[in-house]
Formats: sequence, structure tokens, C-alpha cells
Amino acid sequence: MLINEQDIMRILQEHDIEGYLSLGAPLDEYEREAKSIFSFVKEDGRDFQTWLEKLEVFWALSFDLSKEELNLRKPNLLHLAEDLWDVAFEN
Repeated sequence: MLINEQDIMRILQEHDIEGYLSLGAPLDEYEREAKSIFSFVKEDGRDFQTWLEKLEVFWALSFDLSKEELNLRKPNLLHLAEDLWDVAFEN
């Protein structure tokens, strides 16, 4: 696996799913999320569906999202997971 915390942070910043950076939050806004995501992607190897499912659960808990709020973000979380996967495995 070729991904590290800095790569994850960069991808999170690019996606800015919660829109915090576009509202002027500091660039380290997603640092806690990057660390947590890095820990679970290291554990789950080459199973994209597991990555996506864990990402969705993690995101909902991290941002205290209702089921409806999470459903609104699922397309963006899918794109985030795809970008993480591409960097991790150089697709």
C-alpha cells in the first residue's frame, strides 16, 4: 500500500465534504480524520467495499450525522474512497 497520512489529508482537503475549508477553516481541519482513516485503511488491505463501509460509518460518527445527512454525503464519500484507493494502489 502506497498511501500515507499526508496523502489522506490532501485528499480530504480536496474533497472538503463538510465544506469547512471553503468557509475558511484552517487546512488542518481534517487532521483527526486523516489519522483515523489511515489506521483503518492499513488494516483492511485490498478490500474496497470494506474501506467504503468503514469510511461511511466513521464519517457519520465523526460529524454526528443523521441517517439522512449521511445519505446526502454518500456520493461524495464514494468519490473520496475511490481517490484514496487510487493513491493507495496507484490505479
